[in-house]
Amino acid sequence: FPALTTDDGYCRFSQTERANPGPQFTWGWVNAAAKAIDAFRAGPPIQARTLILSNPDDAIVPASAHTCERFAGPCEVISYPGLGHELYTSAERAEPIAATRRFLGY
Repeated sequence: FPALTTDDGYCRFSQTERANPGPQFTWGWVNAAAKAIDAFRAGPPIQARTLILSNPDDAIVPASAHTCERFAGPCEVISYPGLGHELYTSAERAEPIAATRRFLGY
């Protein structure tokens, strides 16, 4: 996919005193993300082992998108209600990180 949230060409970082300093997304990032989503939906199913860490209460990505339907390989969805959109930056991030480590074999 052409852009990730850490791609400096598509986002800039805030060093302000906001509650959640970090990437500030630009319209370029939003456009690249929309194109990547369209390509993902139009393409063949992904042939890869997949782990989806989900927050069914996510205000940005709807819970209906947290599915394995586009993946042909083994796929697992683990839900973490109430942790927000960025699971790895949540105060309760230990379990999502542990699940990822297990998935990766660490």
